Amino acid sequence: MESRHAAWLNSLLGQSLVPDFAPVEAPIDQGLTLTRLAEFVTDPRSTFPSFDTTVVSDKNNFFVLDFILFLEYIESTFYAVNVPRFAVIL
Repeated sequence: MESRHAAWLNSLLGQSLVPDFAPVEAPIDQGLTLTRLAEFVTDPRSTFPSFDTTVVSDKNNFFVLDFILFLEYIESTFYAVNVPRFAVIL
């Protein structure tokens, strides 16, 4: 999904949607994801959700959903800040 969002931003900049036909859609580990996001989370009340990839349970499924929702909040903030910087208003 994120590669599709990046392609959309590239289109706003008049760039190739997928530069040099780079491979997309490869998943990354949740720990690496959280490490990369940590510097952008400045609210001290925030916690970093995580889930166990080896556990099948309703409780763990909710942890997965919390993780995805956390990423969506980060993403929406990113777009709220950056899209106006690059969008052309007609």
